[in-house]
Amino acid sequence: GGVCTWPRGKMVAGTGAMHGMMYYRGHPEIYNHWAREGNLGWSYDQISHYFERVENPVDPTILSDKPRSIKERGLMNIQYYPHKPDFVNVLLTAASELGYRTTTPLKEYNQTGFMVAPMTIKNGMRLTTPKAYLRPVHDRKNLRVLTNAQVTKILIRPWEQKAYGVELVDKNGYKRVVKCDKEVILTAGAVGSPHILLNSGIGPEKDLAKLGIKVFKNLPVGKNLHNHVSVAVPMSIKDIPYQTMTMDAVNQYLQNKTGPIASTGLTQVTGFLESSYAINGVPDIQVFFDGFIPTCSKTGLVNECINGKFQPDCPDRRQLVARPTVISTESRGDLKLRSNNPLDPPLIYPNYFTNEKDLIVLLEVLKRTICREFLLVFFNNFFFISYHFGTDAFWMCQIRARTGPENHQSGTCKLGPSTDPSAVVDSQLRIHGISNIRVADASIFPIVPNSNPVAAIMMVAEKAANMIKNTWYLI
Repeated sequence: GGVCTWPRGKMVAGTGAMHGMMYYRGHPEIYNHWAREGNLGWSYDQISHYFERVENPVDPTILSDKPRSIKERGLMNIQYYPHKPDFVNVLLTAASELGYRTTTPLKEYNQTGFMVAPMTIKNGMRLTTPKAYLRPVHDRKNLRVLTNAQVTKILIRPWEQKAYGVELVDKNGYKRVVKCDKEVILTAGAVGSPHILLNSGIGPEKDLAKLGIKVFKNLPVGKNLHNHVSVAVPMSIKDIPYQTMTMDAVNQYLQNKTGPIASTGLTQVTGFLESSYAINGVPDIQVFFDGFIPTCSKTGLVNECINGKFQPDCPDRRQLVARPTVISTESRGDLKLRSNNPLDPPLIYPNYFTNEKDLIVLLEVLKRTICREFLLVFFNNFFFISYHFGTDAFWMCQIRARTGPENHQSGTCKLGPSTDPSAVVDSQLRIHGISNIRVADASIFPIVPNSNPVAAIMMVAEKAANMIKNTWYLI
């Protein structure tokens, strides 16, 4: 009965412009599993060159052990932050001493271990797809981007089962219709895309009929909703918590885009781990860390502490957070319409931990890695509960109380063949039964990759672009 926050980006690129910037493709086995489910053309070997179309890596070896198969570099810079806190090296050294791989980048079939993550950044700043793809071609005559507008539904001709445009509400609240000659491409994300389809009459027939929405296709839109799910574990290290956003740091960033403000602190470190339930070599847990993030200080002086005081009134410990995260979740939720008003937000039921395996995997790795191996000192701000600290019951309670959904929602317009009753789009990303509506975002993932999904989302976009050009003989 609890409530979790799912932030969504109201900007060009949407939520894809506010993610954590960490760039990992995910293990190839995930994509091979997609292909084994009957999705032709979606095995890792068949899609890896679409990743390459995206990537402009400063060092290609951080992403793949294989030579690039295409000469042209992509538009998304992939590189490390120009700054990292000293504790990053301490953490990686500890992981190495515990036997985890830390000396080479985590990539492809060698994903298990701890590492500083490559990021989608350029010149010390976040790089988004609009910056990389749209800005260089903003003056094209065949490109128009309408902002401050919300698409409410796709318009479909019932006698031919084809889309002929979209309806939207503009910034002044007026309804407008934009017609299409060829097809409608839906890229509104794992929440937005099913929401638009349901309002368009594409979805579960019974649910739509109850709301008086004319049904064009009875498909399981909104089903198969899943997300990576974590638990926040507060802890502390012996370190005077000086502010990192000093006047010197601000000046350094303004001058050359380096220094503490050019990174997100400890969040650049991540670990991929395998529980006893994992397929050998395929991590099912990812650990994120929070700490050393620049925050506004009162004075900007070098020796100011995070409590606004100076020595000797500074604390002697710095607070951090570890977030072990299940990245192979088996719990499934769904998304439904709240009403037949397309401007009403949808009803979202994530159903976290309804499959108990997700809970058991998280408990196992939390106890083994965070508590037993790293021996981290926990910060005393756990919820007041009646269980003894460190017991399974204690951690189960913390997991349920501190559930932290990652912003990796997926699966609501599932990719699959027509023989799959849970599928919404075919291997060409077209809606089953309506050939000129295509979906190209995280909603099509049958299973979300076991990593930050932004790399896979951009891969899908590149593959979709190629499909569209092939369909209309544009290449």
